[in-house]
Amino acid sequence: MICQRQAPQVPQPPQAPQPPQPPPIWLPPGNYNVTLCADGTVTIPCQQVGTFPIHDLAKFERAISGTLSKVLSSNGAGNCALGTWEVKAAADGVDVNSSATCTDHDGNTFSESVLIGIRP
Repeated sequence: MICQRQAPQVPQPPQAPQPPQPPPIWLPPGNYNVTLCADGTVTIPCQQVGTFPIHDLAKFERAISGTLSKVLSSNGAGNCALGTWEVKAAADGVDVNSSATCTDHDGNTFSESVLIGIRP
């Protein structure tokens, strides 16, 4: 019988407890009123942009990204790159916050804060 030497066990320090993660934001499929606001070099006052059928919030976020870039561009904030979406539960729907880094016609870079409200 051949015995193999086992490496000694090194005790691991205890790990700090992790805070609980919030549950993912979910909306039941349905038609939702969508509002859009932007603040920064270019300001777009909060306005309803339409009622949309939303069956999957993540797909809606991806679909609205292109539209949002066009809206910012048509209001003077061209060549925008959108940042990460932050979705938060709101009174009876969700709020989606994002930032956009844009470049104007003279090559100046500026930032916009974008808020999209989604309500039944």
